[in-house]
Amino acid sequence: MRQGLKVTPQPELSRLSTIRLGGRAIAGVLIETPDALEFVPEVLKTLGGMPVVLGHGSNILPKDGLLPLTLLRLDKNFTPEGFLSGEKLKKLDEDSRGAVFLASAALPLPVLVEKVCRAGFAGFSGLAGIPGSVGGAVAMNAGSFGADIQGTLRRVGMYVLNRGFVSLPAEKLDLGYRHFAVPELNRQAAAGNNRFIILSAEFYCPRGKSAELLLETERFMEVKRSTQPVKALSAGCVFKNPAQGPAGKLLEEAGLKGKRRGGMMFSGLHANFLVNTGRGTAAEALELIAEAREKVWLKHGAKLELEVQVWG
Repeated sequence: MRQGLKVTPQPELSRLSTIRLGGRAIAGVLIETPDALEFVPEVLKTLGGMPVVLGHGSNILPKDGLLPLTLLRLDKNFTPEGFLSGEKLKKLDEDSRGAVFLASAALPLPVLVEKVCRAGFAGFSGLAGIPGSVGGAVAMNAGSFGADIQGTLRRVGMYVLNRGFVSLPAEKLDLGYRHFAVPELNRQAAAGNNRFIILSAEFYCPRGKSAELLLETERFMEVKRSTQPVKALSAGCVFKNPAQGPAGKLLEEAGLKGKRRGGMMFSGLHANFLVNTGRGTAAEALELIAEAREKVWLKHGAKLELEVQVWG
């Protein structure tokens, strides 16, 4: 196998997802260095399966059984081009109004939030408590408490399969509520060149006061600890909020809060969180999701769109 790549046969997705569900993928490819990325297309042809990029697994719901997927993952110590060895976050520029930060996609999002706030720069405190990697947060435009990745994002560095390294400014990206897409790559979909791996993200953060920002992040964390199952086996919010209101409220009013199916349940703290009580299956989770959609439609006339990604 190529240097800088590690291939694992049939990795267990239940070990790689925060909800601890799912069967096995065909293979997993761990990318340790930027130089190794050029060999990924060749390795994928050998392994087969549909390539999917996996961060920290905090927003996925893999199905049971053997899935026709090949996982692409950045090693936790992955250092993108332009970084010093082992470096994952650096300040590129600073003036009287703010600063530009460059983060590795492998950096945990909570680390980014804490470091930027502690340095006295704003824009991230509302993201407090969101798990996962910076790359995963960018790929879904993660957000909470009125803040999202889009609010500070300036540029994204990525590797496009069969094309190479690409750096795009935010204005060339399609960003929206829990949505991230690259229009110029979508136009190449027919040629099979639209698969990409986010490697880094550049953010512009206005100046703030460190003590105030850290206090704000702690207040947000306290709200989450009291209203969300932050310590449970979960994949975060199941549904996006429709026009009719917060999905959690609609689900609760439709009688889904605390609803169980086998080892899966909608949380008793927040109805928009599916929780694995320890012996749940993806099939049970999908049954609950289907029931929830039907009941919310019947009661509120709202069509719930998934925020969590179902794989397989």
